[in-house]
Amino acid sequence: MLKRQACHLIGRHWAAFIAALLLACMGQVALAQTANAATYYVSPGGNDGAAGTSTATAWKTFGRAWQTLQPGDTLLLLDGTYTESLAPNVRNGQSGLPITVRALNDGKAIIDGGGTRRPVQLGDNWGPNGGPIGDWYVVEGIVARNGSDTVLHVKGNNNVLRRVSAYSANPDLNSTVVLLWGNNNLVEDTVAAGTGRYMFEVYQGNGNTLRRIFAQWERWDGRQFCGVQWPHGYNVGVYNASNTTVENAIAYGRAPAVGILVQANADNAVASNNAVLGSMALMSGRDRDSSVWTYGTGLA
Repeated sequence: MLKRQACHLIGRHWAAFIAALLLACMGQVALAQTANAATYYVSPGGNDGAAGTSTATAWKTFGRAWQTLQPGDTLLLLDGTYTESLAPNVRNGQSGLPITVRALNDGKAIIDGGGTRRPVQLGDNWGPNGGPIGDWYVVEGIVARNGSDTVLHVKGNNNVLRRVSAYSANPDLNSTVVLLWGNNNLVEDTVAAGTGRYMFEVYQGNGNTLRRIFAQWERWDGRQFCGVQWPHGYNVGVYNASNTTVENAIAYGRAPAVGILVQANADNAVASNNAVLGSMALMSGRDRDSSVWTYGTGLA
């Protein structure tokens, strides 16, 4: 009996030792990967033939950057206006090693879609290694504006958008300024304003979070979308999505439909376990002086 207990105790000690050794090895690998992480630079006035490793040798295009960036790397955007979409199509980041795209100076790197492109698209991107590409990215400090159907289009998973300002999707399409159509994405400290049917929309995803956001709907004409009656528009919508958290959101003014919406739009659609916490919807359908806003005929 004593012999069996002794063997059992030794076995438990060996198991604990092996587990600790494996954890230590994994930690060393993670530290090595982090130590190898690199920082690169891109500028509207850059040169794709340069090294990309300093402000003086910045690349010109995002396309050049995607060829080099590895999980854990950071791409810094110098001040200026970029007319190329930020749409990675070569590789994803990894858990614990996201690929970070950050404005060198918050609010000074502007990505303009010109009304014909999505300024930022994560997910639904396919490139030389297949796809979809757009998982485990962190995007910080940029301004994105003048999108087609969306301005920030996130159909990937496990992404973070932080300190981002997004403005104006196409006022005639079924458009959204900030769209989350994936899983486990976080948007925080972000503004969405201007034109579009939605300012923020979480659609068919799971586990997404909108935190400390500000939405200011201005206009949506809907001339190329017949799915709803005009006037129509939302500041924040959680639509056929589950396990969503909307926290400390401000939905301000004018939106004629709803300030903050959570819905499943059909009997077989699911929108469960969503939470709206510490948020405000102010002055929906009213002008800034609190008078009822007159929308007009919609025929102009």
